[in-house]
Amino acid sequence: MVKNFVTGAAIALSLIAGAASASTEYTITHQSSGVFGSGNLKERVKIENGSSTSYVDAGMFHLTGNNGLGDFLAFCVDLDQYLGNPQKATIAPNLFNSTITNNLSKLFSSVLGGGTLGDVITTSVQAAGLQVAIWEVVEDSDSYWGFNLDRGSFEVKSNWAVKSQANSYLSALSSGSLDDYDMTFFASAKNQDLVTANPIPETTPVPVPAAGLMIMSAMGALGVMRRRKKA
Repeated sequence: MVKNFVTGAAIALSLIAGAASASTEYTITHQSSGVFGSGNLKERVKIENGSSTSYVDAGMFHLTGNNGLGDFLAFCVDLDQYLGNPQKATIAPNLFNSTITNNLSKLFSSVLGGGTLGDVITTSVQAAGLQVAIWEVVEDSDSYWGFNLDRGSFEVKSNWAVKSQANSYLSALSSGSLDDYDMTFFASAKNQDLVTANPIPETTPVPVPAAGLMIMSAMGALGVMRRRKKA
């Protein structure tokens, strides 16, 4: 079972776009401030996954990586392995099926509301609540019980504050969008798989110069004149 769990904040989108590659192997370590950051954004939670019950630290990982990754925040999506320091990982866009991937996207969208992980997740209860919600999405997206922390493959047995926070995140999931966040999954053969999410910048329409508008107006007038002649 996992002993160190953490949720993730944002890698700068420009770094992911420029440096992240599915074929590149990254070496990921804890940041100098500690795996849960200087704020120690974690909570102790008792969980049950299948037939296994254990106490774990749920929170937001503060990590750093080579090959252009730099510092980033991430969450655990793997209940079967430990977080390494260091650990090797590669980008894995297809780590989960479309149902789980879409639900994670909606979760980040509804929880973060356009902000970054570092800006929105600022307390230990928020960090642990989001981590627990992520585990529930990963383990029970296809569950008969739906997202229910008292039923299904994944259950929470202690820490009411974290459980309540996770339930509030899960209840708002359906209002999330699939187009607000760019998620990056890191797969590790020997250690935990991770996810981080970054807001996708809104695209601004390119303004048309005044000269261009005049040309377009002239072309439109010519078209009208031609139609009148044919008539």
